[in-house]
Amino acid sequence: MIEYSNDFNNTLGLHPRGTLVKGKCLEGYKTQGKLRKRCKKDGNWMGHDITCTLITCPMLTSLEQGKDLEIVEALNKLLR
Repeated sequence: MIEYSNDFNNTLGLHPRGTLVKGKCLEGYKTQGKLRKRCKKDGNWMGHDITCTLITCPMLTSLEQGKDLEIVEALNKLLR
């Protein structure tokens, strides 16, 4: 989410001072930290970054004899 003042039109893709940027990780990712940055008067960003890590399960190491394991590709579903 990006918050601008009411009188700003961002057609150039630039962010004026005072712009506040908030963000979160996509579904299926674990969030570490909280994204919240503000464009300072000197044109530099101040604030915190986040790290997004894909949530995964460990490999199955043992299965009962005689049973097949069907692996469903969940990553494609997450990326849609």
